[in-house]
Amino acid sequence: MALLLTVALAVLSGYGESEAREWIALFDGQTLDGWSAHSRLAGYKAMDVAIVGTTSRIAMT
Repeated sequence: MALLLTVALAVLSGYGESEAREWIALFDGQTLDGWSAHSRLAGYKAMDVAIVGTTSRIAMT
């Protein structure tokens, strides 16, 4: 059981990877460039380094 756990942790942690992976920024904290809405029932905007969403009453029913 301990061997199985060790092997699973090694595989999940990327053991043996030769390249270090870099983080990819999904949100620049100021704009929604690169983002798209999938529904017209909600509005989104960048505010105070966050993505803020609002919905209409129609979307809530």
